[in-house]
Amino acid sequence: MTSGNTVDKRRHDRLRESTRVDFSDGTLFLQGEIKDISLGGMQIESMRGLDRGTQITVALPIGSAMKLKGIVRWTKKDRVKHFLGIQFLDVTPEQESGI
Repeated sequence: MTSGNTVDKRRHDRLRESTRVDFSDGTLFLQGEIKDISLGGMQIESMRGLDRGTQITVALPIGSAMKLKGIVRWTKKDRVKHFLGIQFLDVTPEQESGI
């Protein structure tokens, strides 16, 4: 999909979602809100940001909290809120069906 000079490189359709999520980089334990999610990743809104390239674990509130590994691909700050673009890593078929 293109819009002007911008090319949308997404491989998966995104579902607009508004669900609380817990995530951690192994040192910090953070909370945020899922803004959208797909099989390839998600956007999280949080009061705290992380640097691009940071690997995280996300506990999705599915069943007994499915844990997925991901990497921060992009960040954006809007006043006090931070938006994080997360790409999922090593998703199993079972996790994929849960997403």
